[in-house]
Amino acid sequence: MNLPLIIAIASLILNIVLLVVFLTRKTTTDTSKMENSIDDIRKSLREENSMNRKEGRDSEKAIREELNNSIKNFGDSLDKRLAELMNKNEVRLEKIRETLDSKMDILQKDNGEKLEKMRMTVDEKLQSTLEKRLGESFKQVSDRLEQVHKALEKCRRWRQVWAI
Repeated sequence: MNLPLIIAIASLILNIVLLVVFLTRKTTTDTSKMENSIDDIRKSLREENSMNRKEGRDSEKAIREELNNSIKNFGDSLDKRLAELMNKNEVRLEKIRETLDSKMDILQKDNGEKLEKMRMTVDEKLQSTLEKRLGESFKQVSDRLEQVHKALEKCRRWRQVWAI
């Protein structure tokens, strides 16, 4: 419970008790004294009520300030944590980037070696195919030339035979 509220309730109870005591006393006081006492009690109650309100406002202001400070501290700690997480993520991403770069370099080197082997194999096959076909072509040309040579030889012999 709030301390100013407890004080206000205790003060109110005390004033009521005093009022009851004054009213039940068997004295011969005149009504004007009683009215003055009641007015004094009312005035006292108003002053206490005003004081309690002021204390309540002060207490609320202190609570608001404390709450604002707590929220600010929470925000600051949250900002700090977020900054830490962002830094950690940047470090992790940089490590991943470095790993990917090294893997890409290895892949490029390996692919280059494989392409070079393939090129050499293709060159060898092309060379052997070319040599084989050229050999076959030269053989065909040679065979044809030989046939032409034989045919010319026959023609020459026939000419000689006919020329005799």
